Parts: sequence; C-alpha cells; structure tokens
Amino acid sequence: MLPSSAARFDREVVGVDVTDVLCAGTAVHVYAGRLPAGDDVRVVTTAPDAPAERRRTVENGLDTWDALSGHPAITAVSTGGTEPRRWLAVAVAGEALPAAAPLSSELTRLVIADVAEAVRHAREAGHTVALEPADVRVLEAGASLDWPLRTDGASDPDEEEADREAVFRLGVIASEALTGETPALVTGDPGGSGSVPETRSDPDLDANAEAPDELPAAFAGVVARALDPDPGQRYASPYAFKRAVLFDTSDLTREGHHARPSSDTLVSDDGSETATADDGTEAEPGSTETESGPDAGARSSRVGRRTVLGALGVAGLSVVAGAAWVTTQVGTDGDSAQFSQFRFDAANTGYTSGAAGPTDGVTEAWAVDTGTRVRSSPVVNEKAVVVGALDDGFYAFDPEDGTERWTVDARGAAFYSAALGRRLAYLNVYDPGDGGRVSAVTLREGGQSWTASRPALGAGTPVLADGRLFAPGEDLLYAFDADDGAELWVAEELDTTSLSPAFADGVLYLGAVAGTDAVLAALEADDGERKWTFETDSFVFSSPAVRDGVVYAGLDHGAVYALDSATGEKLWALALDSPVASSPAVTADTLYVGSQDQTVYAVDTAEGEKRWGFETTEPVVSSPAVTSETVYVGDEGGTVYAIDAEEGGERWRFETGDAVFSSPAVVSGTVYIGSDDGHLYALTEPD
Repeated sequence: MLPSSAARFDREVVGVDVTDVLCAGTAVHVYAGRLPAGDDVRVVTTAPDAPAERRRTVENGLDTWDALSGHPAITAVSTGGTEPRRWLAVAVAGEALPAAAPLSSELTRLVIADVAEAVRHAREAGHTVALEPADVRVLEAGASLDWPLRTDGASDPDEEEADREAVFRLGVIASEALTGETPALVTGDPGGSGSVPETRSDPDLDANAEAPDELPAAFAGVVARALDPDPGQRYASPYAFKRAVLFDTSDLTREGHHARPSSDTLVSDDGSETATADDGTEAEPGSTETESGPDAGARSSRVGRRTVLGALGVAGLSVVAGAAWVTTQVGTDGDSAQFSQFRFDAANTGYTSGAAGPTDGVTEAWAVDTGTRVRSSPVVNEKAVVVGALDDGFYAFDPEDGTERWTVDARGAAFYSAALGRRLAYLNVYDPGDGGRVSAVTLREGGQSWTASRPALGAGTPVLADGRLFAPGEDLLYAFDADDGAELWVAEELDTTSLSPAFADGVLYLGAVAGTDAVLAALEADDGERKWTFETDSFVFSSPAVRDGVVYAGLDHGAVYALDSATGEKLWALALDSPVASSPAVTADTLYVGSQDQTVYAVDTAEGEKRWGFETTEPVVSSPAVTSETVYVGDEGGTVYAIDAEEGGERWRFETGDAVFSSPAVVSGTVYIGSDDGHLYALTEPD
C-alpha cells in the first residue's frame, strides 16, 4: 500500500499512475509510475511539505530540465504537470557503463561525445555536474544518462574550475568505457608540487587518477590530459574534450574492446529482433535473450506520444536532494552515429545535435569519383555511406576510407536518396525501361532481400518509420512492410511534389498536387486516408519538416509556411525573394532553409521572423544539415559552407568542381556530400 502522501499524489495527478515510492526526501519525492499505455516511468516531484526555498530550487531545476528537452536526446519527458505540484515523468534507456564495459573504440567515441555534450548543455544552463561512470548508460550507438538531481545548497563554483572538473570526470568515464576499470588512484604527488588537487563535489573521486596503461594508443594522450593532476593542464571545457575524442583519436579501429564477446542482439528494420552470430550470419529469431542489452532499454523507453527528444546533453539536473535519482534518455532518432534518411530522421528535421562536424576548418578526408553527377543526398550509418549517382545507380562506400562496398544499377537514381535500416538499405528506383520498383538490399553486400515493382513507383525518396516504408510514386503514395515488402496500402490521386514525405506521430506530410491544386497534405500512416489538405498558391518542392506539432515547408513562389500539424491551419508565412526548393532544418526554436536568392536563412519558429541571412555565391537548392552549433549546406556554384548556427557567420567553405544540389549528412565528425563533378566527398577537421 502506498504511504498516505503518495496515495494522495496518485489520486490528484493526471496522466500517470503511481505504483511505488523510490525516494521520499525532504525536498523531493521520486515515485515509480505507469502511463495509461503501460509504459513504466519514474515521477519526480517536490515533497509536499518541502520548505518554500527548497521547493523553489527543485522546481527551478525541473523547469530547466523541461526547457532543454527540446534538444534531441537530452531527455525523454513523457508527461508533466503542475497539479497538485510540479512534476515530471521520465524513462531510462541502456545498460549501465560499468556492466557494459569494456566497449569498442568506436562505441566509446560515440558514448563520450554524447556524455560530453550533455555536460556542456548542463554547464551552459548554469548547473554543476557530478557525473560518475554508473550514471552513463550505453546504447548501441551512443549513451543515455541516469542522472542525480541534488539540492545540497552548495554555492555556484567558479566557471573555469567547474569546467576543468567536468573534463576530469569525463576522463574517468572514458577510461572506464575502454578498460572496464575506474582509473587507479595515484599516491604521492605526480606533479612534484607537494599538493594534491581535490575534486569539489565528490571527495571519493580523487583528481590524481591516472589513465591505465592498457588504454588503446589512440586514446591514451587524450585521457591522460583529461586526468592531469593540474586542472590548468586539462582541456578547458567538456566541448574541447569532446572534440579531442572525435578528432585526436584518428586511428580508431572497429576492433579493440567489445562489451559482448560472443553474439549481439540486433533490432531488425521492422523493430523485431534477430541474432547475429560471431561469423556475421543471422541466427534464428529468439536464439538470444530478447530483453537485455542496450537495445532493450531503447525499446522499452518509448513513453507515449508526448515523448520529447532532446540534444546530446542533460539539462539542469543537479538539483534534487539526498539519494534521489531520476533518469534521462538518448533517443535513437538523435543518434550521432548515423544519418540514415534524407533529412536525418523520419520527421525530416535535418537536425542532428549529437553529431560533431568540422567547425574550425575543413579538409578532404577522402573523395570517390562515380563518373557521373551525384545529386542524391548521402545517407550514412556505421556500415555504409549510400548515395545515388545520376542515371547510374546507387553506391555504398565504407564511411572510414571511401572503399566501394557494392553498387545497384538504377538508371533513374536522379535526386533520390536511400533510407537505411539496421540491416537493409531501401532504394526507390524509376527505370525508363522497367517502370518503378522499391528494392531492399543488405547493407553488408548489397544482396537483394525483397523487391516490389509497380508501374508508377520511383518518383521520390522513401521514408522508413514504424516498421514501414513509405515510397512516393506518380499520382500515388505506397506503404510497404519494411521486413518483407508486402504492400500495406496505396493512396491515389495525390501526385507528390516533395522529394520526400515526413512522418511524425502516425501521420505523413507531403507537398503534392491533388486534382489541379497544389497542396500540403496530411495522410494517416495506418491506411493512407487523407487527414487534411492545405491549398497553396504554388508548388511545394521542398520536403516538409515536422517538429513539436508544426509542419514547415518552402514554396516555389518564394515563401516558408508553418502549419498546425493536427489541423493544417496556417500559423505563419514568411515571404522571401525567390523560390524555396531547399528543405528546412528545424531545431527547438529555429528553422534553417536555403533559397534561390543566394541566401541561407535562420527563422524564429515561434513568430516566423528572420534571425539572420547568410549570402552564398549562387542559389541554394541543397537542404541544410544542422548540428548543435553549425549549419552545413551547398550551393549551385559548387561551394559547401559551414555557418555558425547562432550568429550566421561563416566558419569555413570548401570548393567542389561543380554545382552542389546534394544535401549534406553529418556523422561522427565528418560531412558527407555529393557534387555534380561526380564525386562524393567526406570532409573533416584538419589535423
């Protein structure tokens, strides 16, 4: 039976059932709870009799946390409220680092980048972070955080001091990830100064830890610097440490340490599990335990329609008393190890705050010559970079060095991009001789898994979502089962004009011609039935992006529209000087889009007002890709730009040999983009 205060809270709170008390401190209570759909969550709220000052401290922390949840992968906030008192319900994903370690070098790099970005966001919000290895939870391609919220009344530390301490703690986590052991404590005075530096927040974590000898060579110097006994010799900030991990560990291999020595449980493209044996062949479903490991955490953490994915950072979490622990989650859509669809995710946001792209300069890591124009936008995961070459076909290359993996002939590849699942690449192909088809091929070798031929297929880029593949055709939109290619439905009398539809919360959004009218349309993803249409006065060649209940798209007459995703009601329209074929990228508060007036715009999503405009040398059809700090895009003059996302200043530019219609993909420190000069480029930060 619940204690009286918990029972009262359970009766008064809306949207979650309280099932147990996890912590009942003087300032905060943490409950186990369950949403109506059956998802388990933890509910964090103020204690009913908390002193006013402590209550405000907790509420301020929860408000900060909630406000920063707009960044993909900060946290999954399933629901929240103010009655009877301020509360949030959250879910956790992944396996605790001490249990999962040692990790492979590549996974360690992704985990550390995620955690460092989390710490950076918390620091920018003015919060102190006392992070331990046990707080880090490992996913297949990144990290989630099980984070303590504390109110200890401590005064705000010196900003530089707090940053250096955060770097130290990140070094400890990196060492744990790579070796499975916390760094040994150094006795005596390694610096020869006669003093022993102290950590402010946790006296049990000695700042004189040193990197273990068994660290991979690529990481040894980076970790050693993070653990330097002299704080002044460490990296200056969590962001600087993240960049060092991404760019100073250049000889990372896919071998190294592995958390699972015998077999890995994978999630297939439709969400079901398959087992992969040591030799890389697929075992029978059910041959491995199906509810363990990082993927299980990721699957179980889908907490309803109101789940909000935030950026790779945990926001404002150092504010809860005693031993109260609450959780945050990195969503797979915010995954920094992949850019698996045309606009990064099924919602076409183009926003991947988890990835770190080159900012201070750029160099060509590699380039491959396909022999024909590359107007398709590359899609990337850890297995392959897949891109279409005009009137030639689709190519798959090794992301590390550009080695060709496989090709699929497709004379009508044109602008169309692939969509990548965990095992398969999905290609929508129009062939003048054979009509249209959707092909699902294996990422490893390009072998055909299934194909669906239809006369009207091949007129756009497919979207993979919820175990289904949505593929545009001429006057048609098809839905296929992603696992076996079975046709689920077809929507007729809708000629798609957008390169790709967007999917969000069970609805598809696309630009089209319905009858004789140019429209933005919303279709139910379950059956293809029309939900609403909004008539526009010109074609919508831009692919819509959906975020936080709003659909954004560019129009050919020179405008950007924002519509309510539920009703199709126009919220605002921004008039521009030239057509907008570029597809917008959308963050929590800003839309970025290119125009044929030779400008990339940043637009306030709330009011539709311009924040800045960056002038390019030629018109922009390429669609921007946005990380937490940089906008990447190409223009018809053949230039690729990196633009400061906040201020709109140029960070760098790279010249290709011809026009760039391709849109960039940003993954693990690299920008992948095609050019009409026939090349696919991989661009990274200079050494």
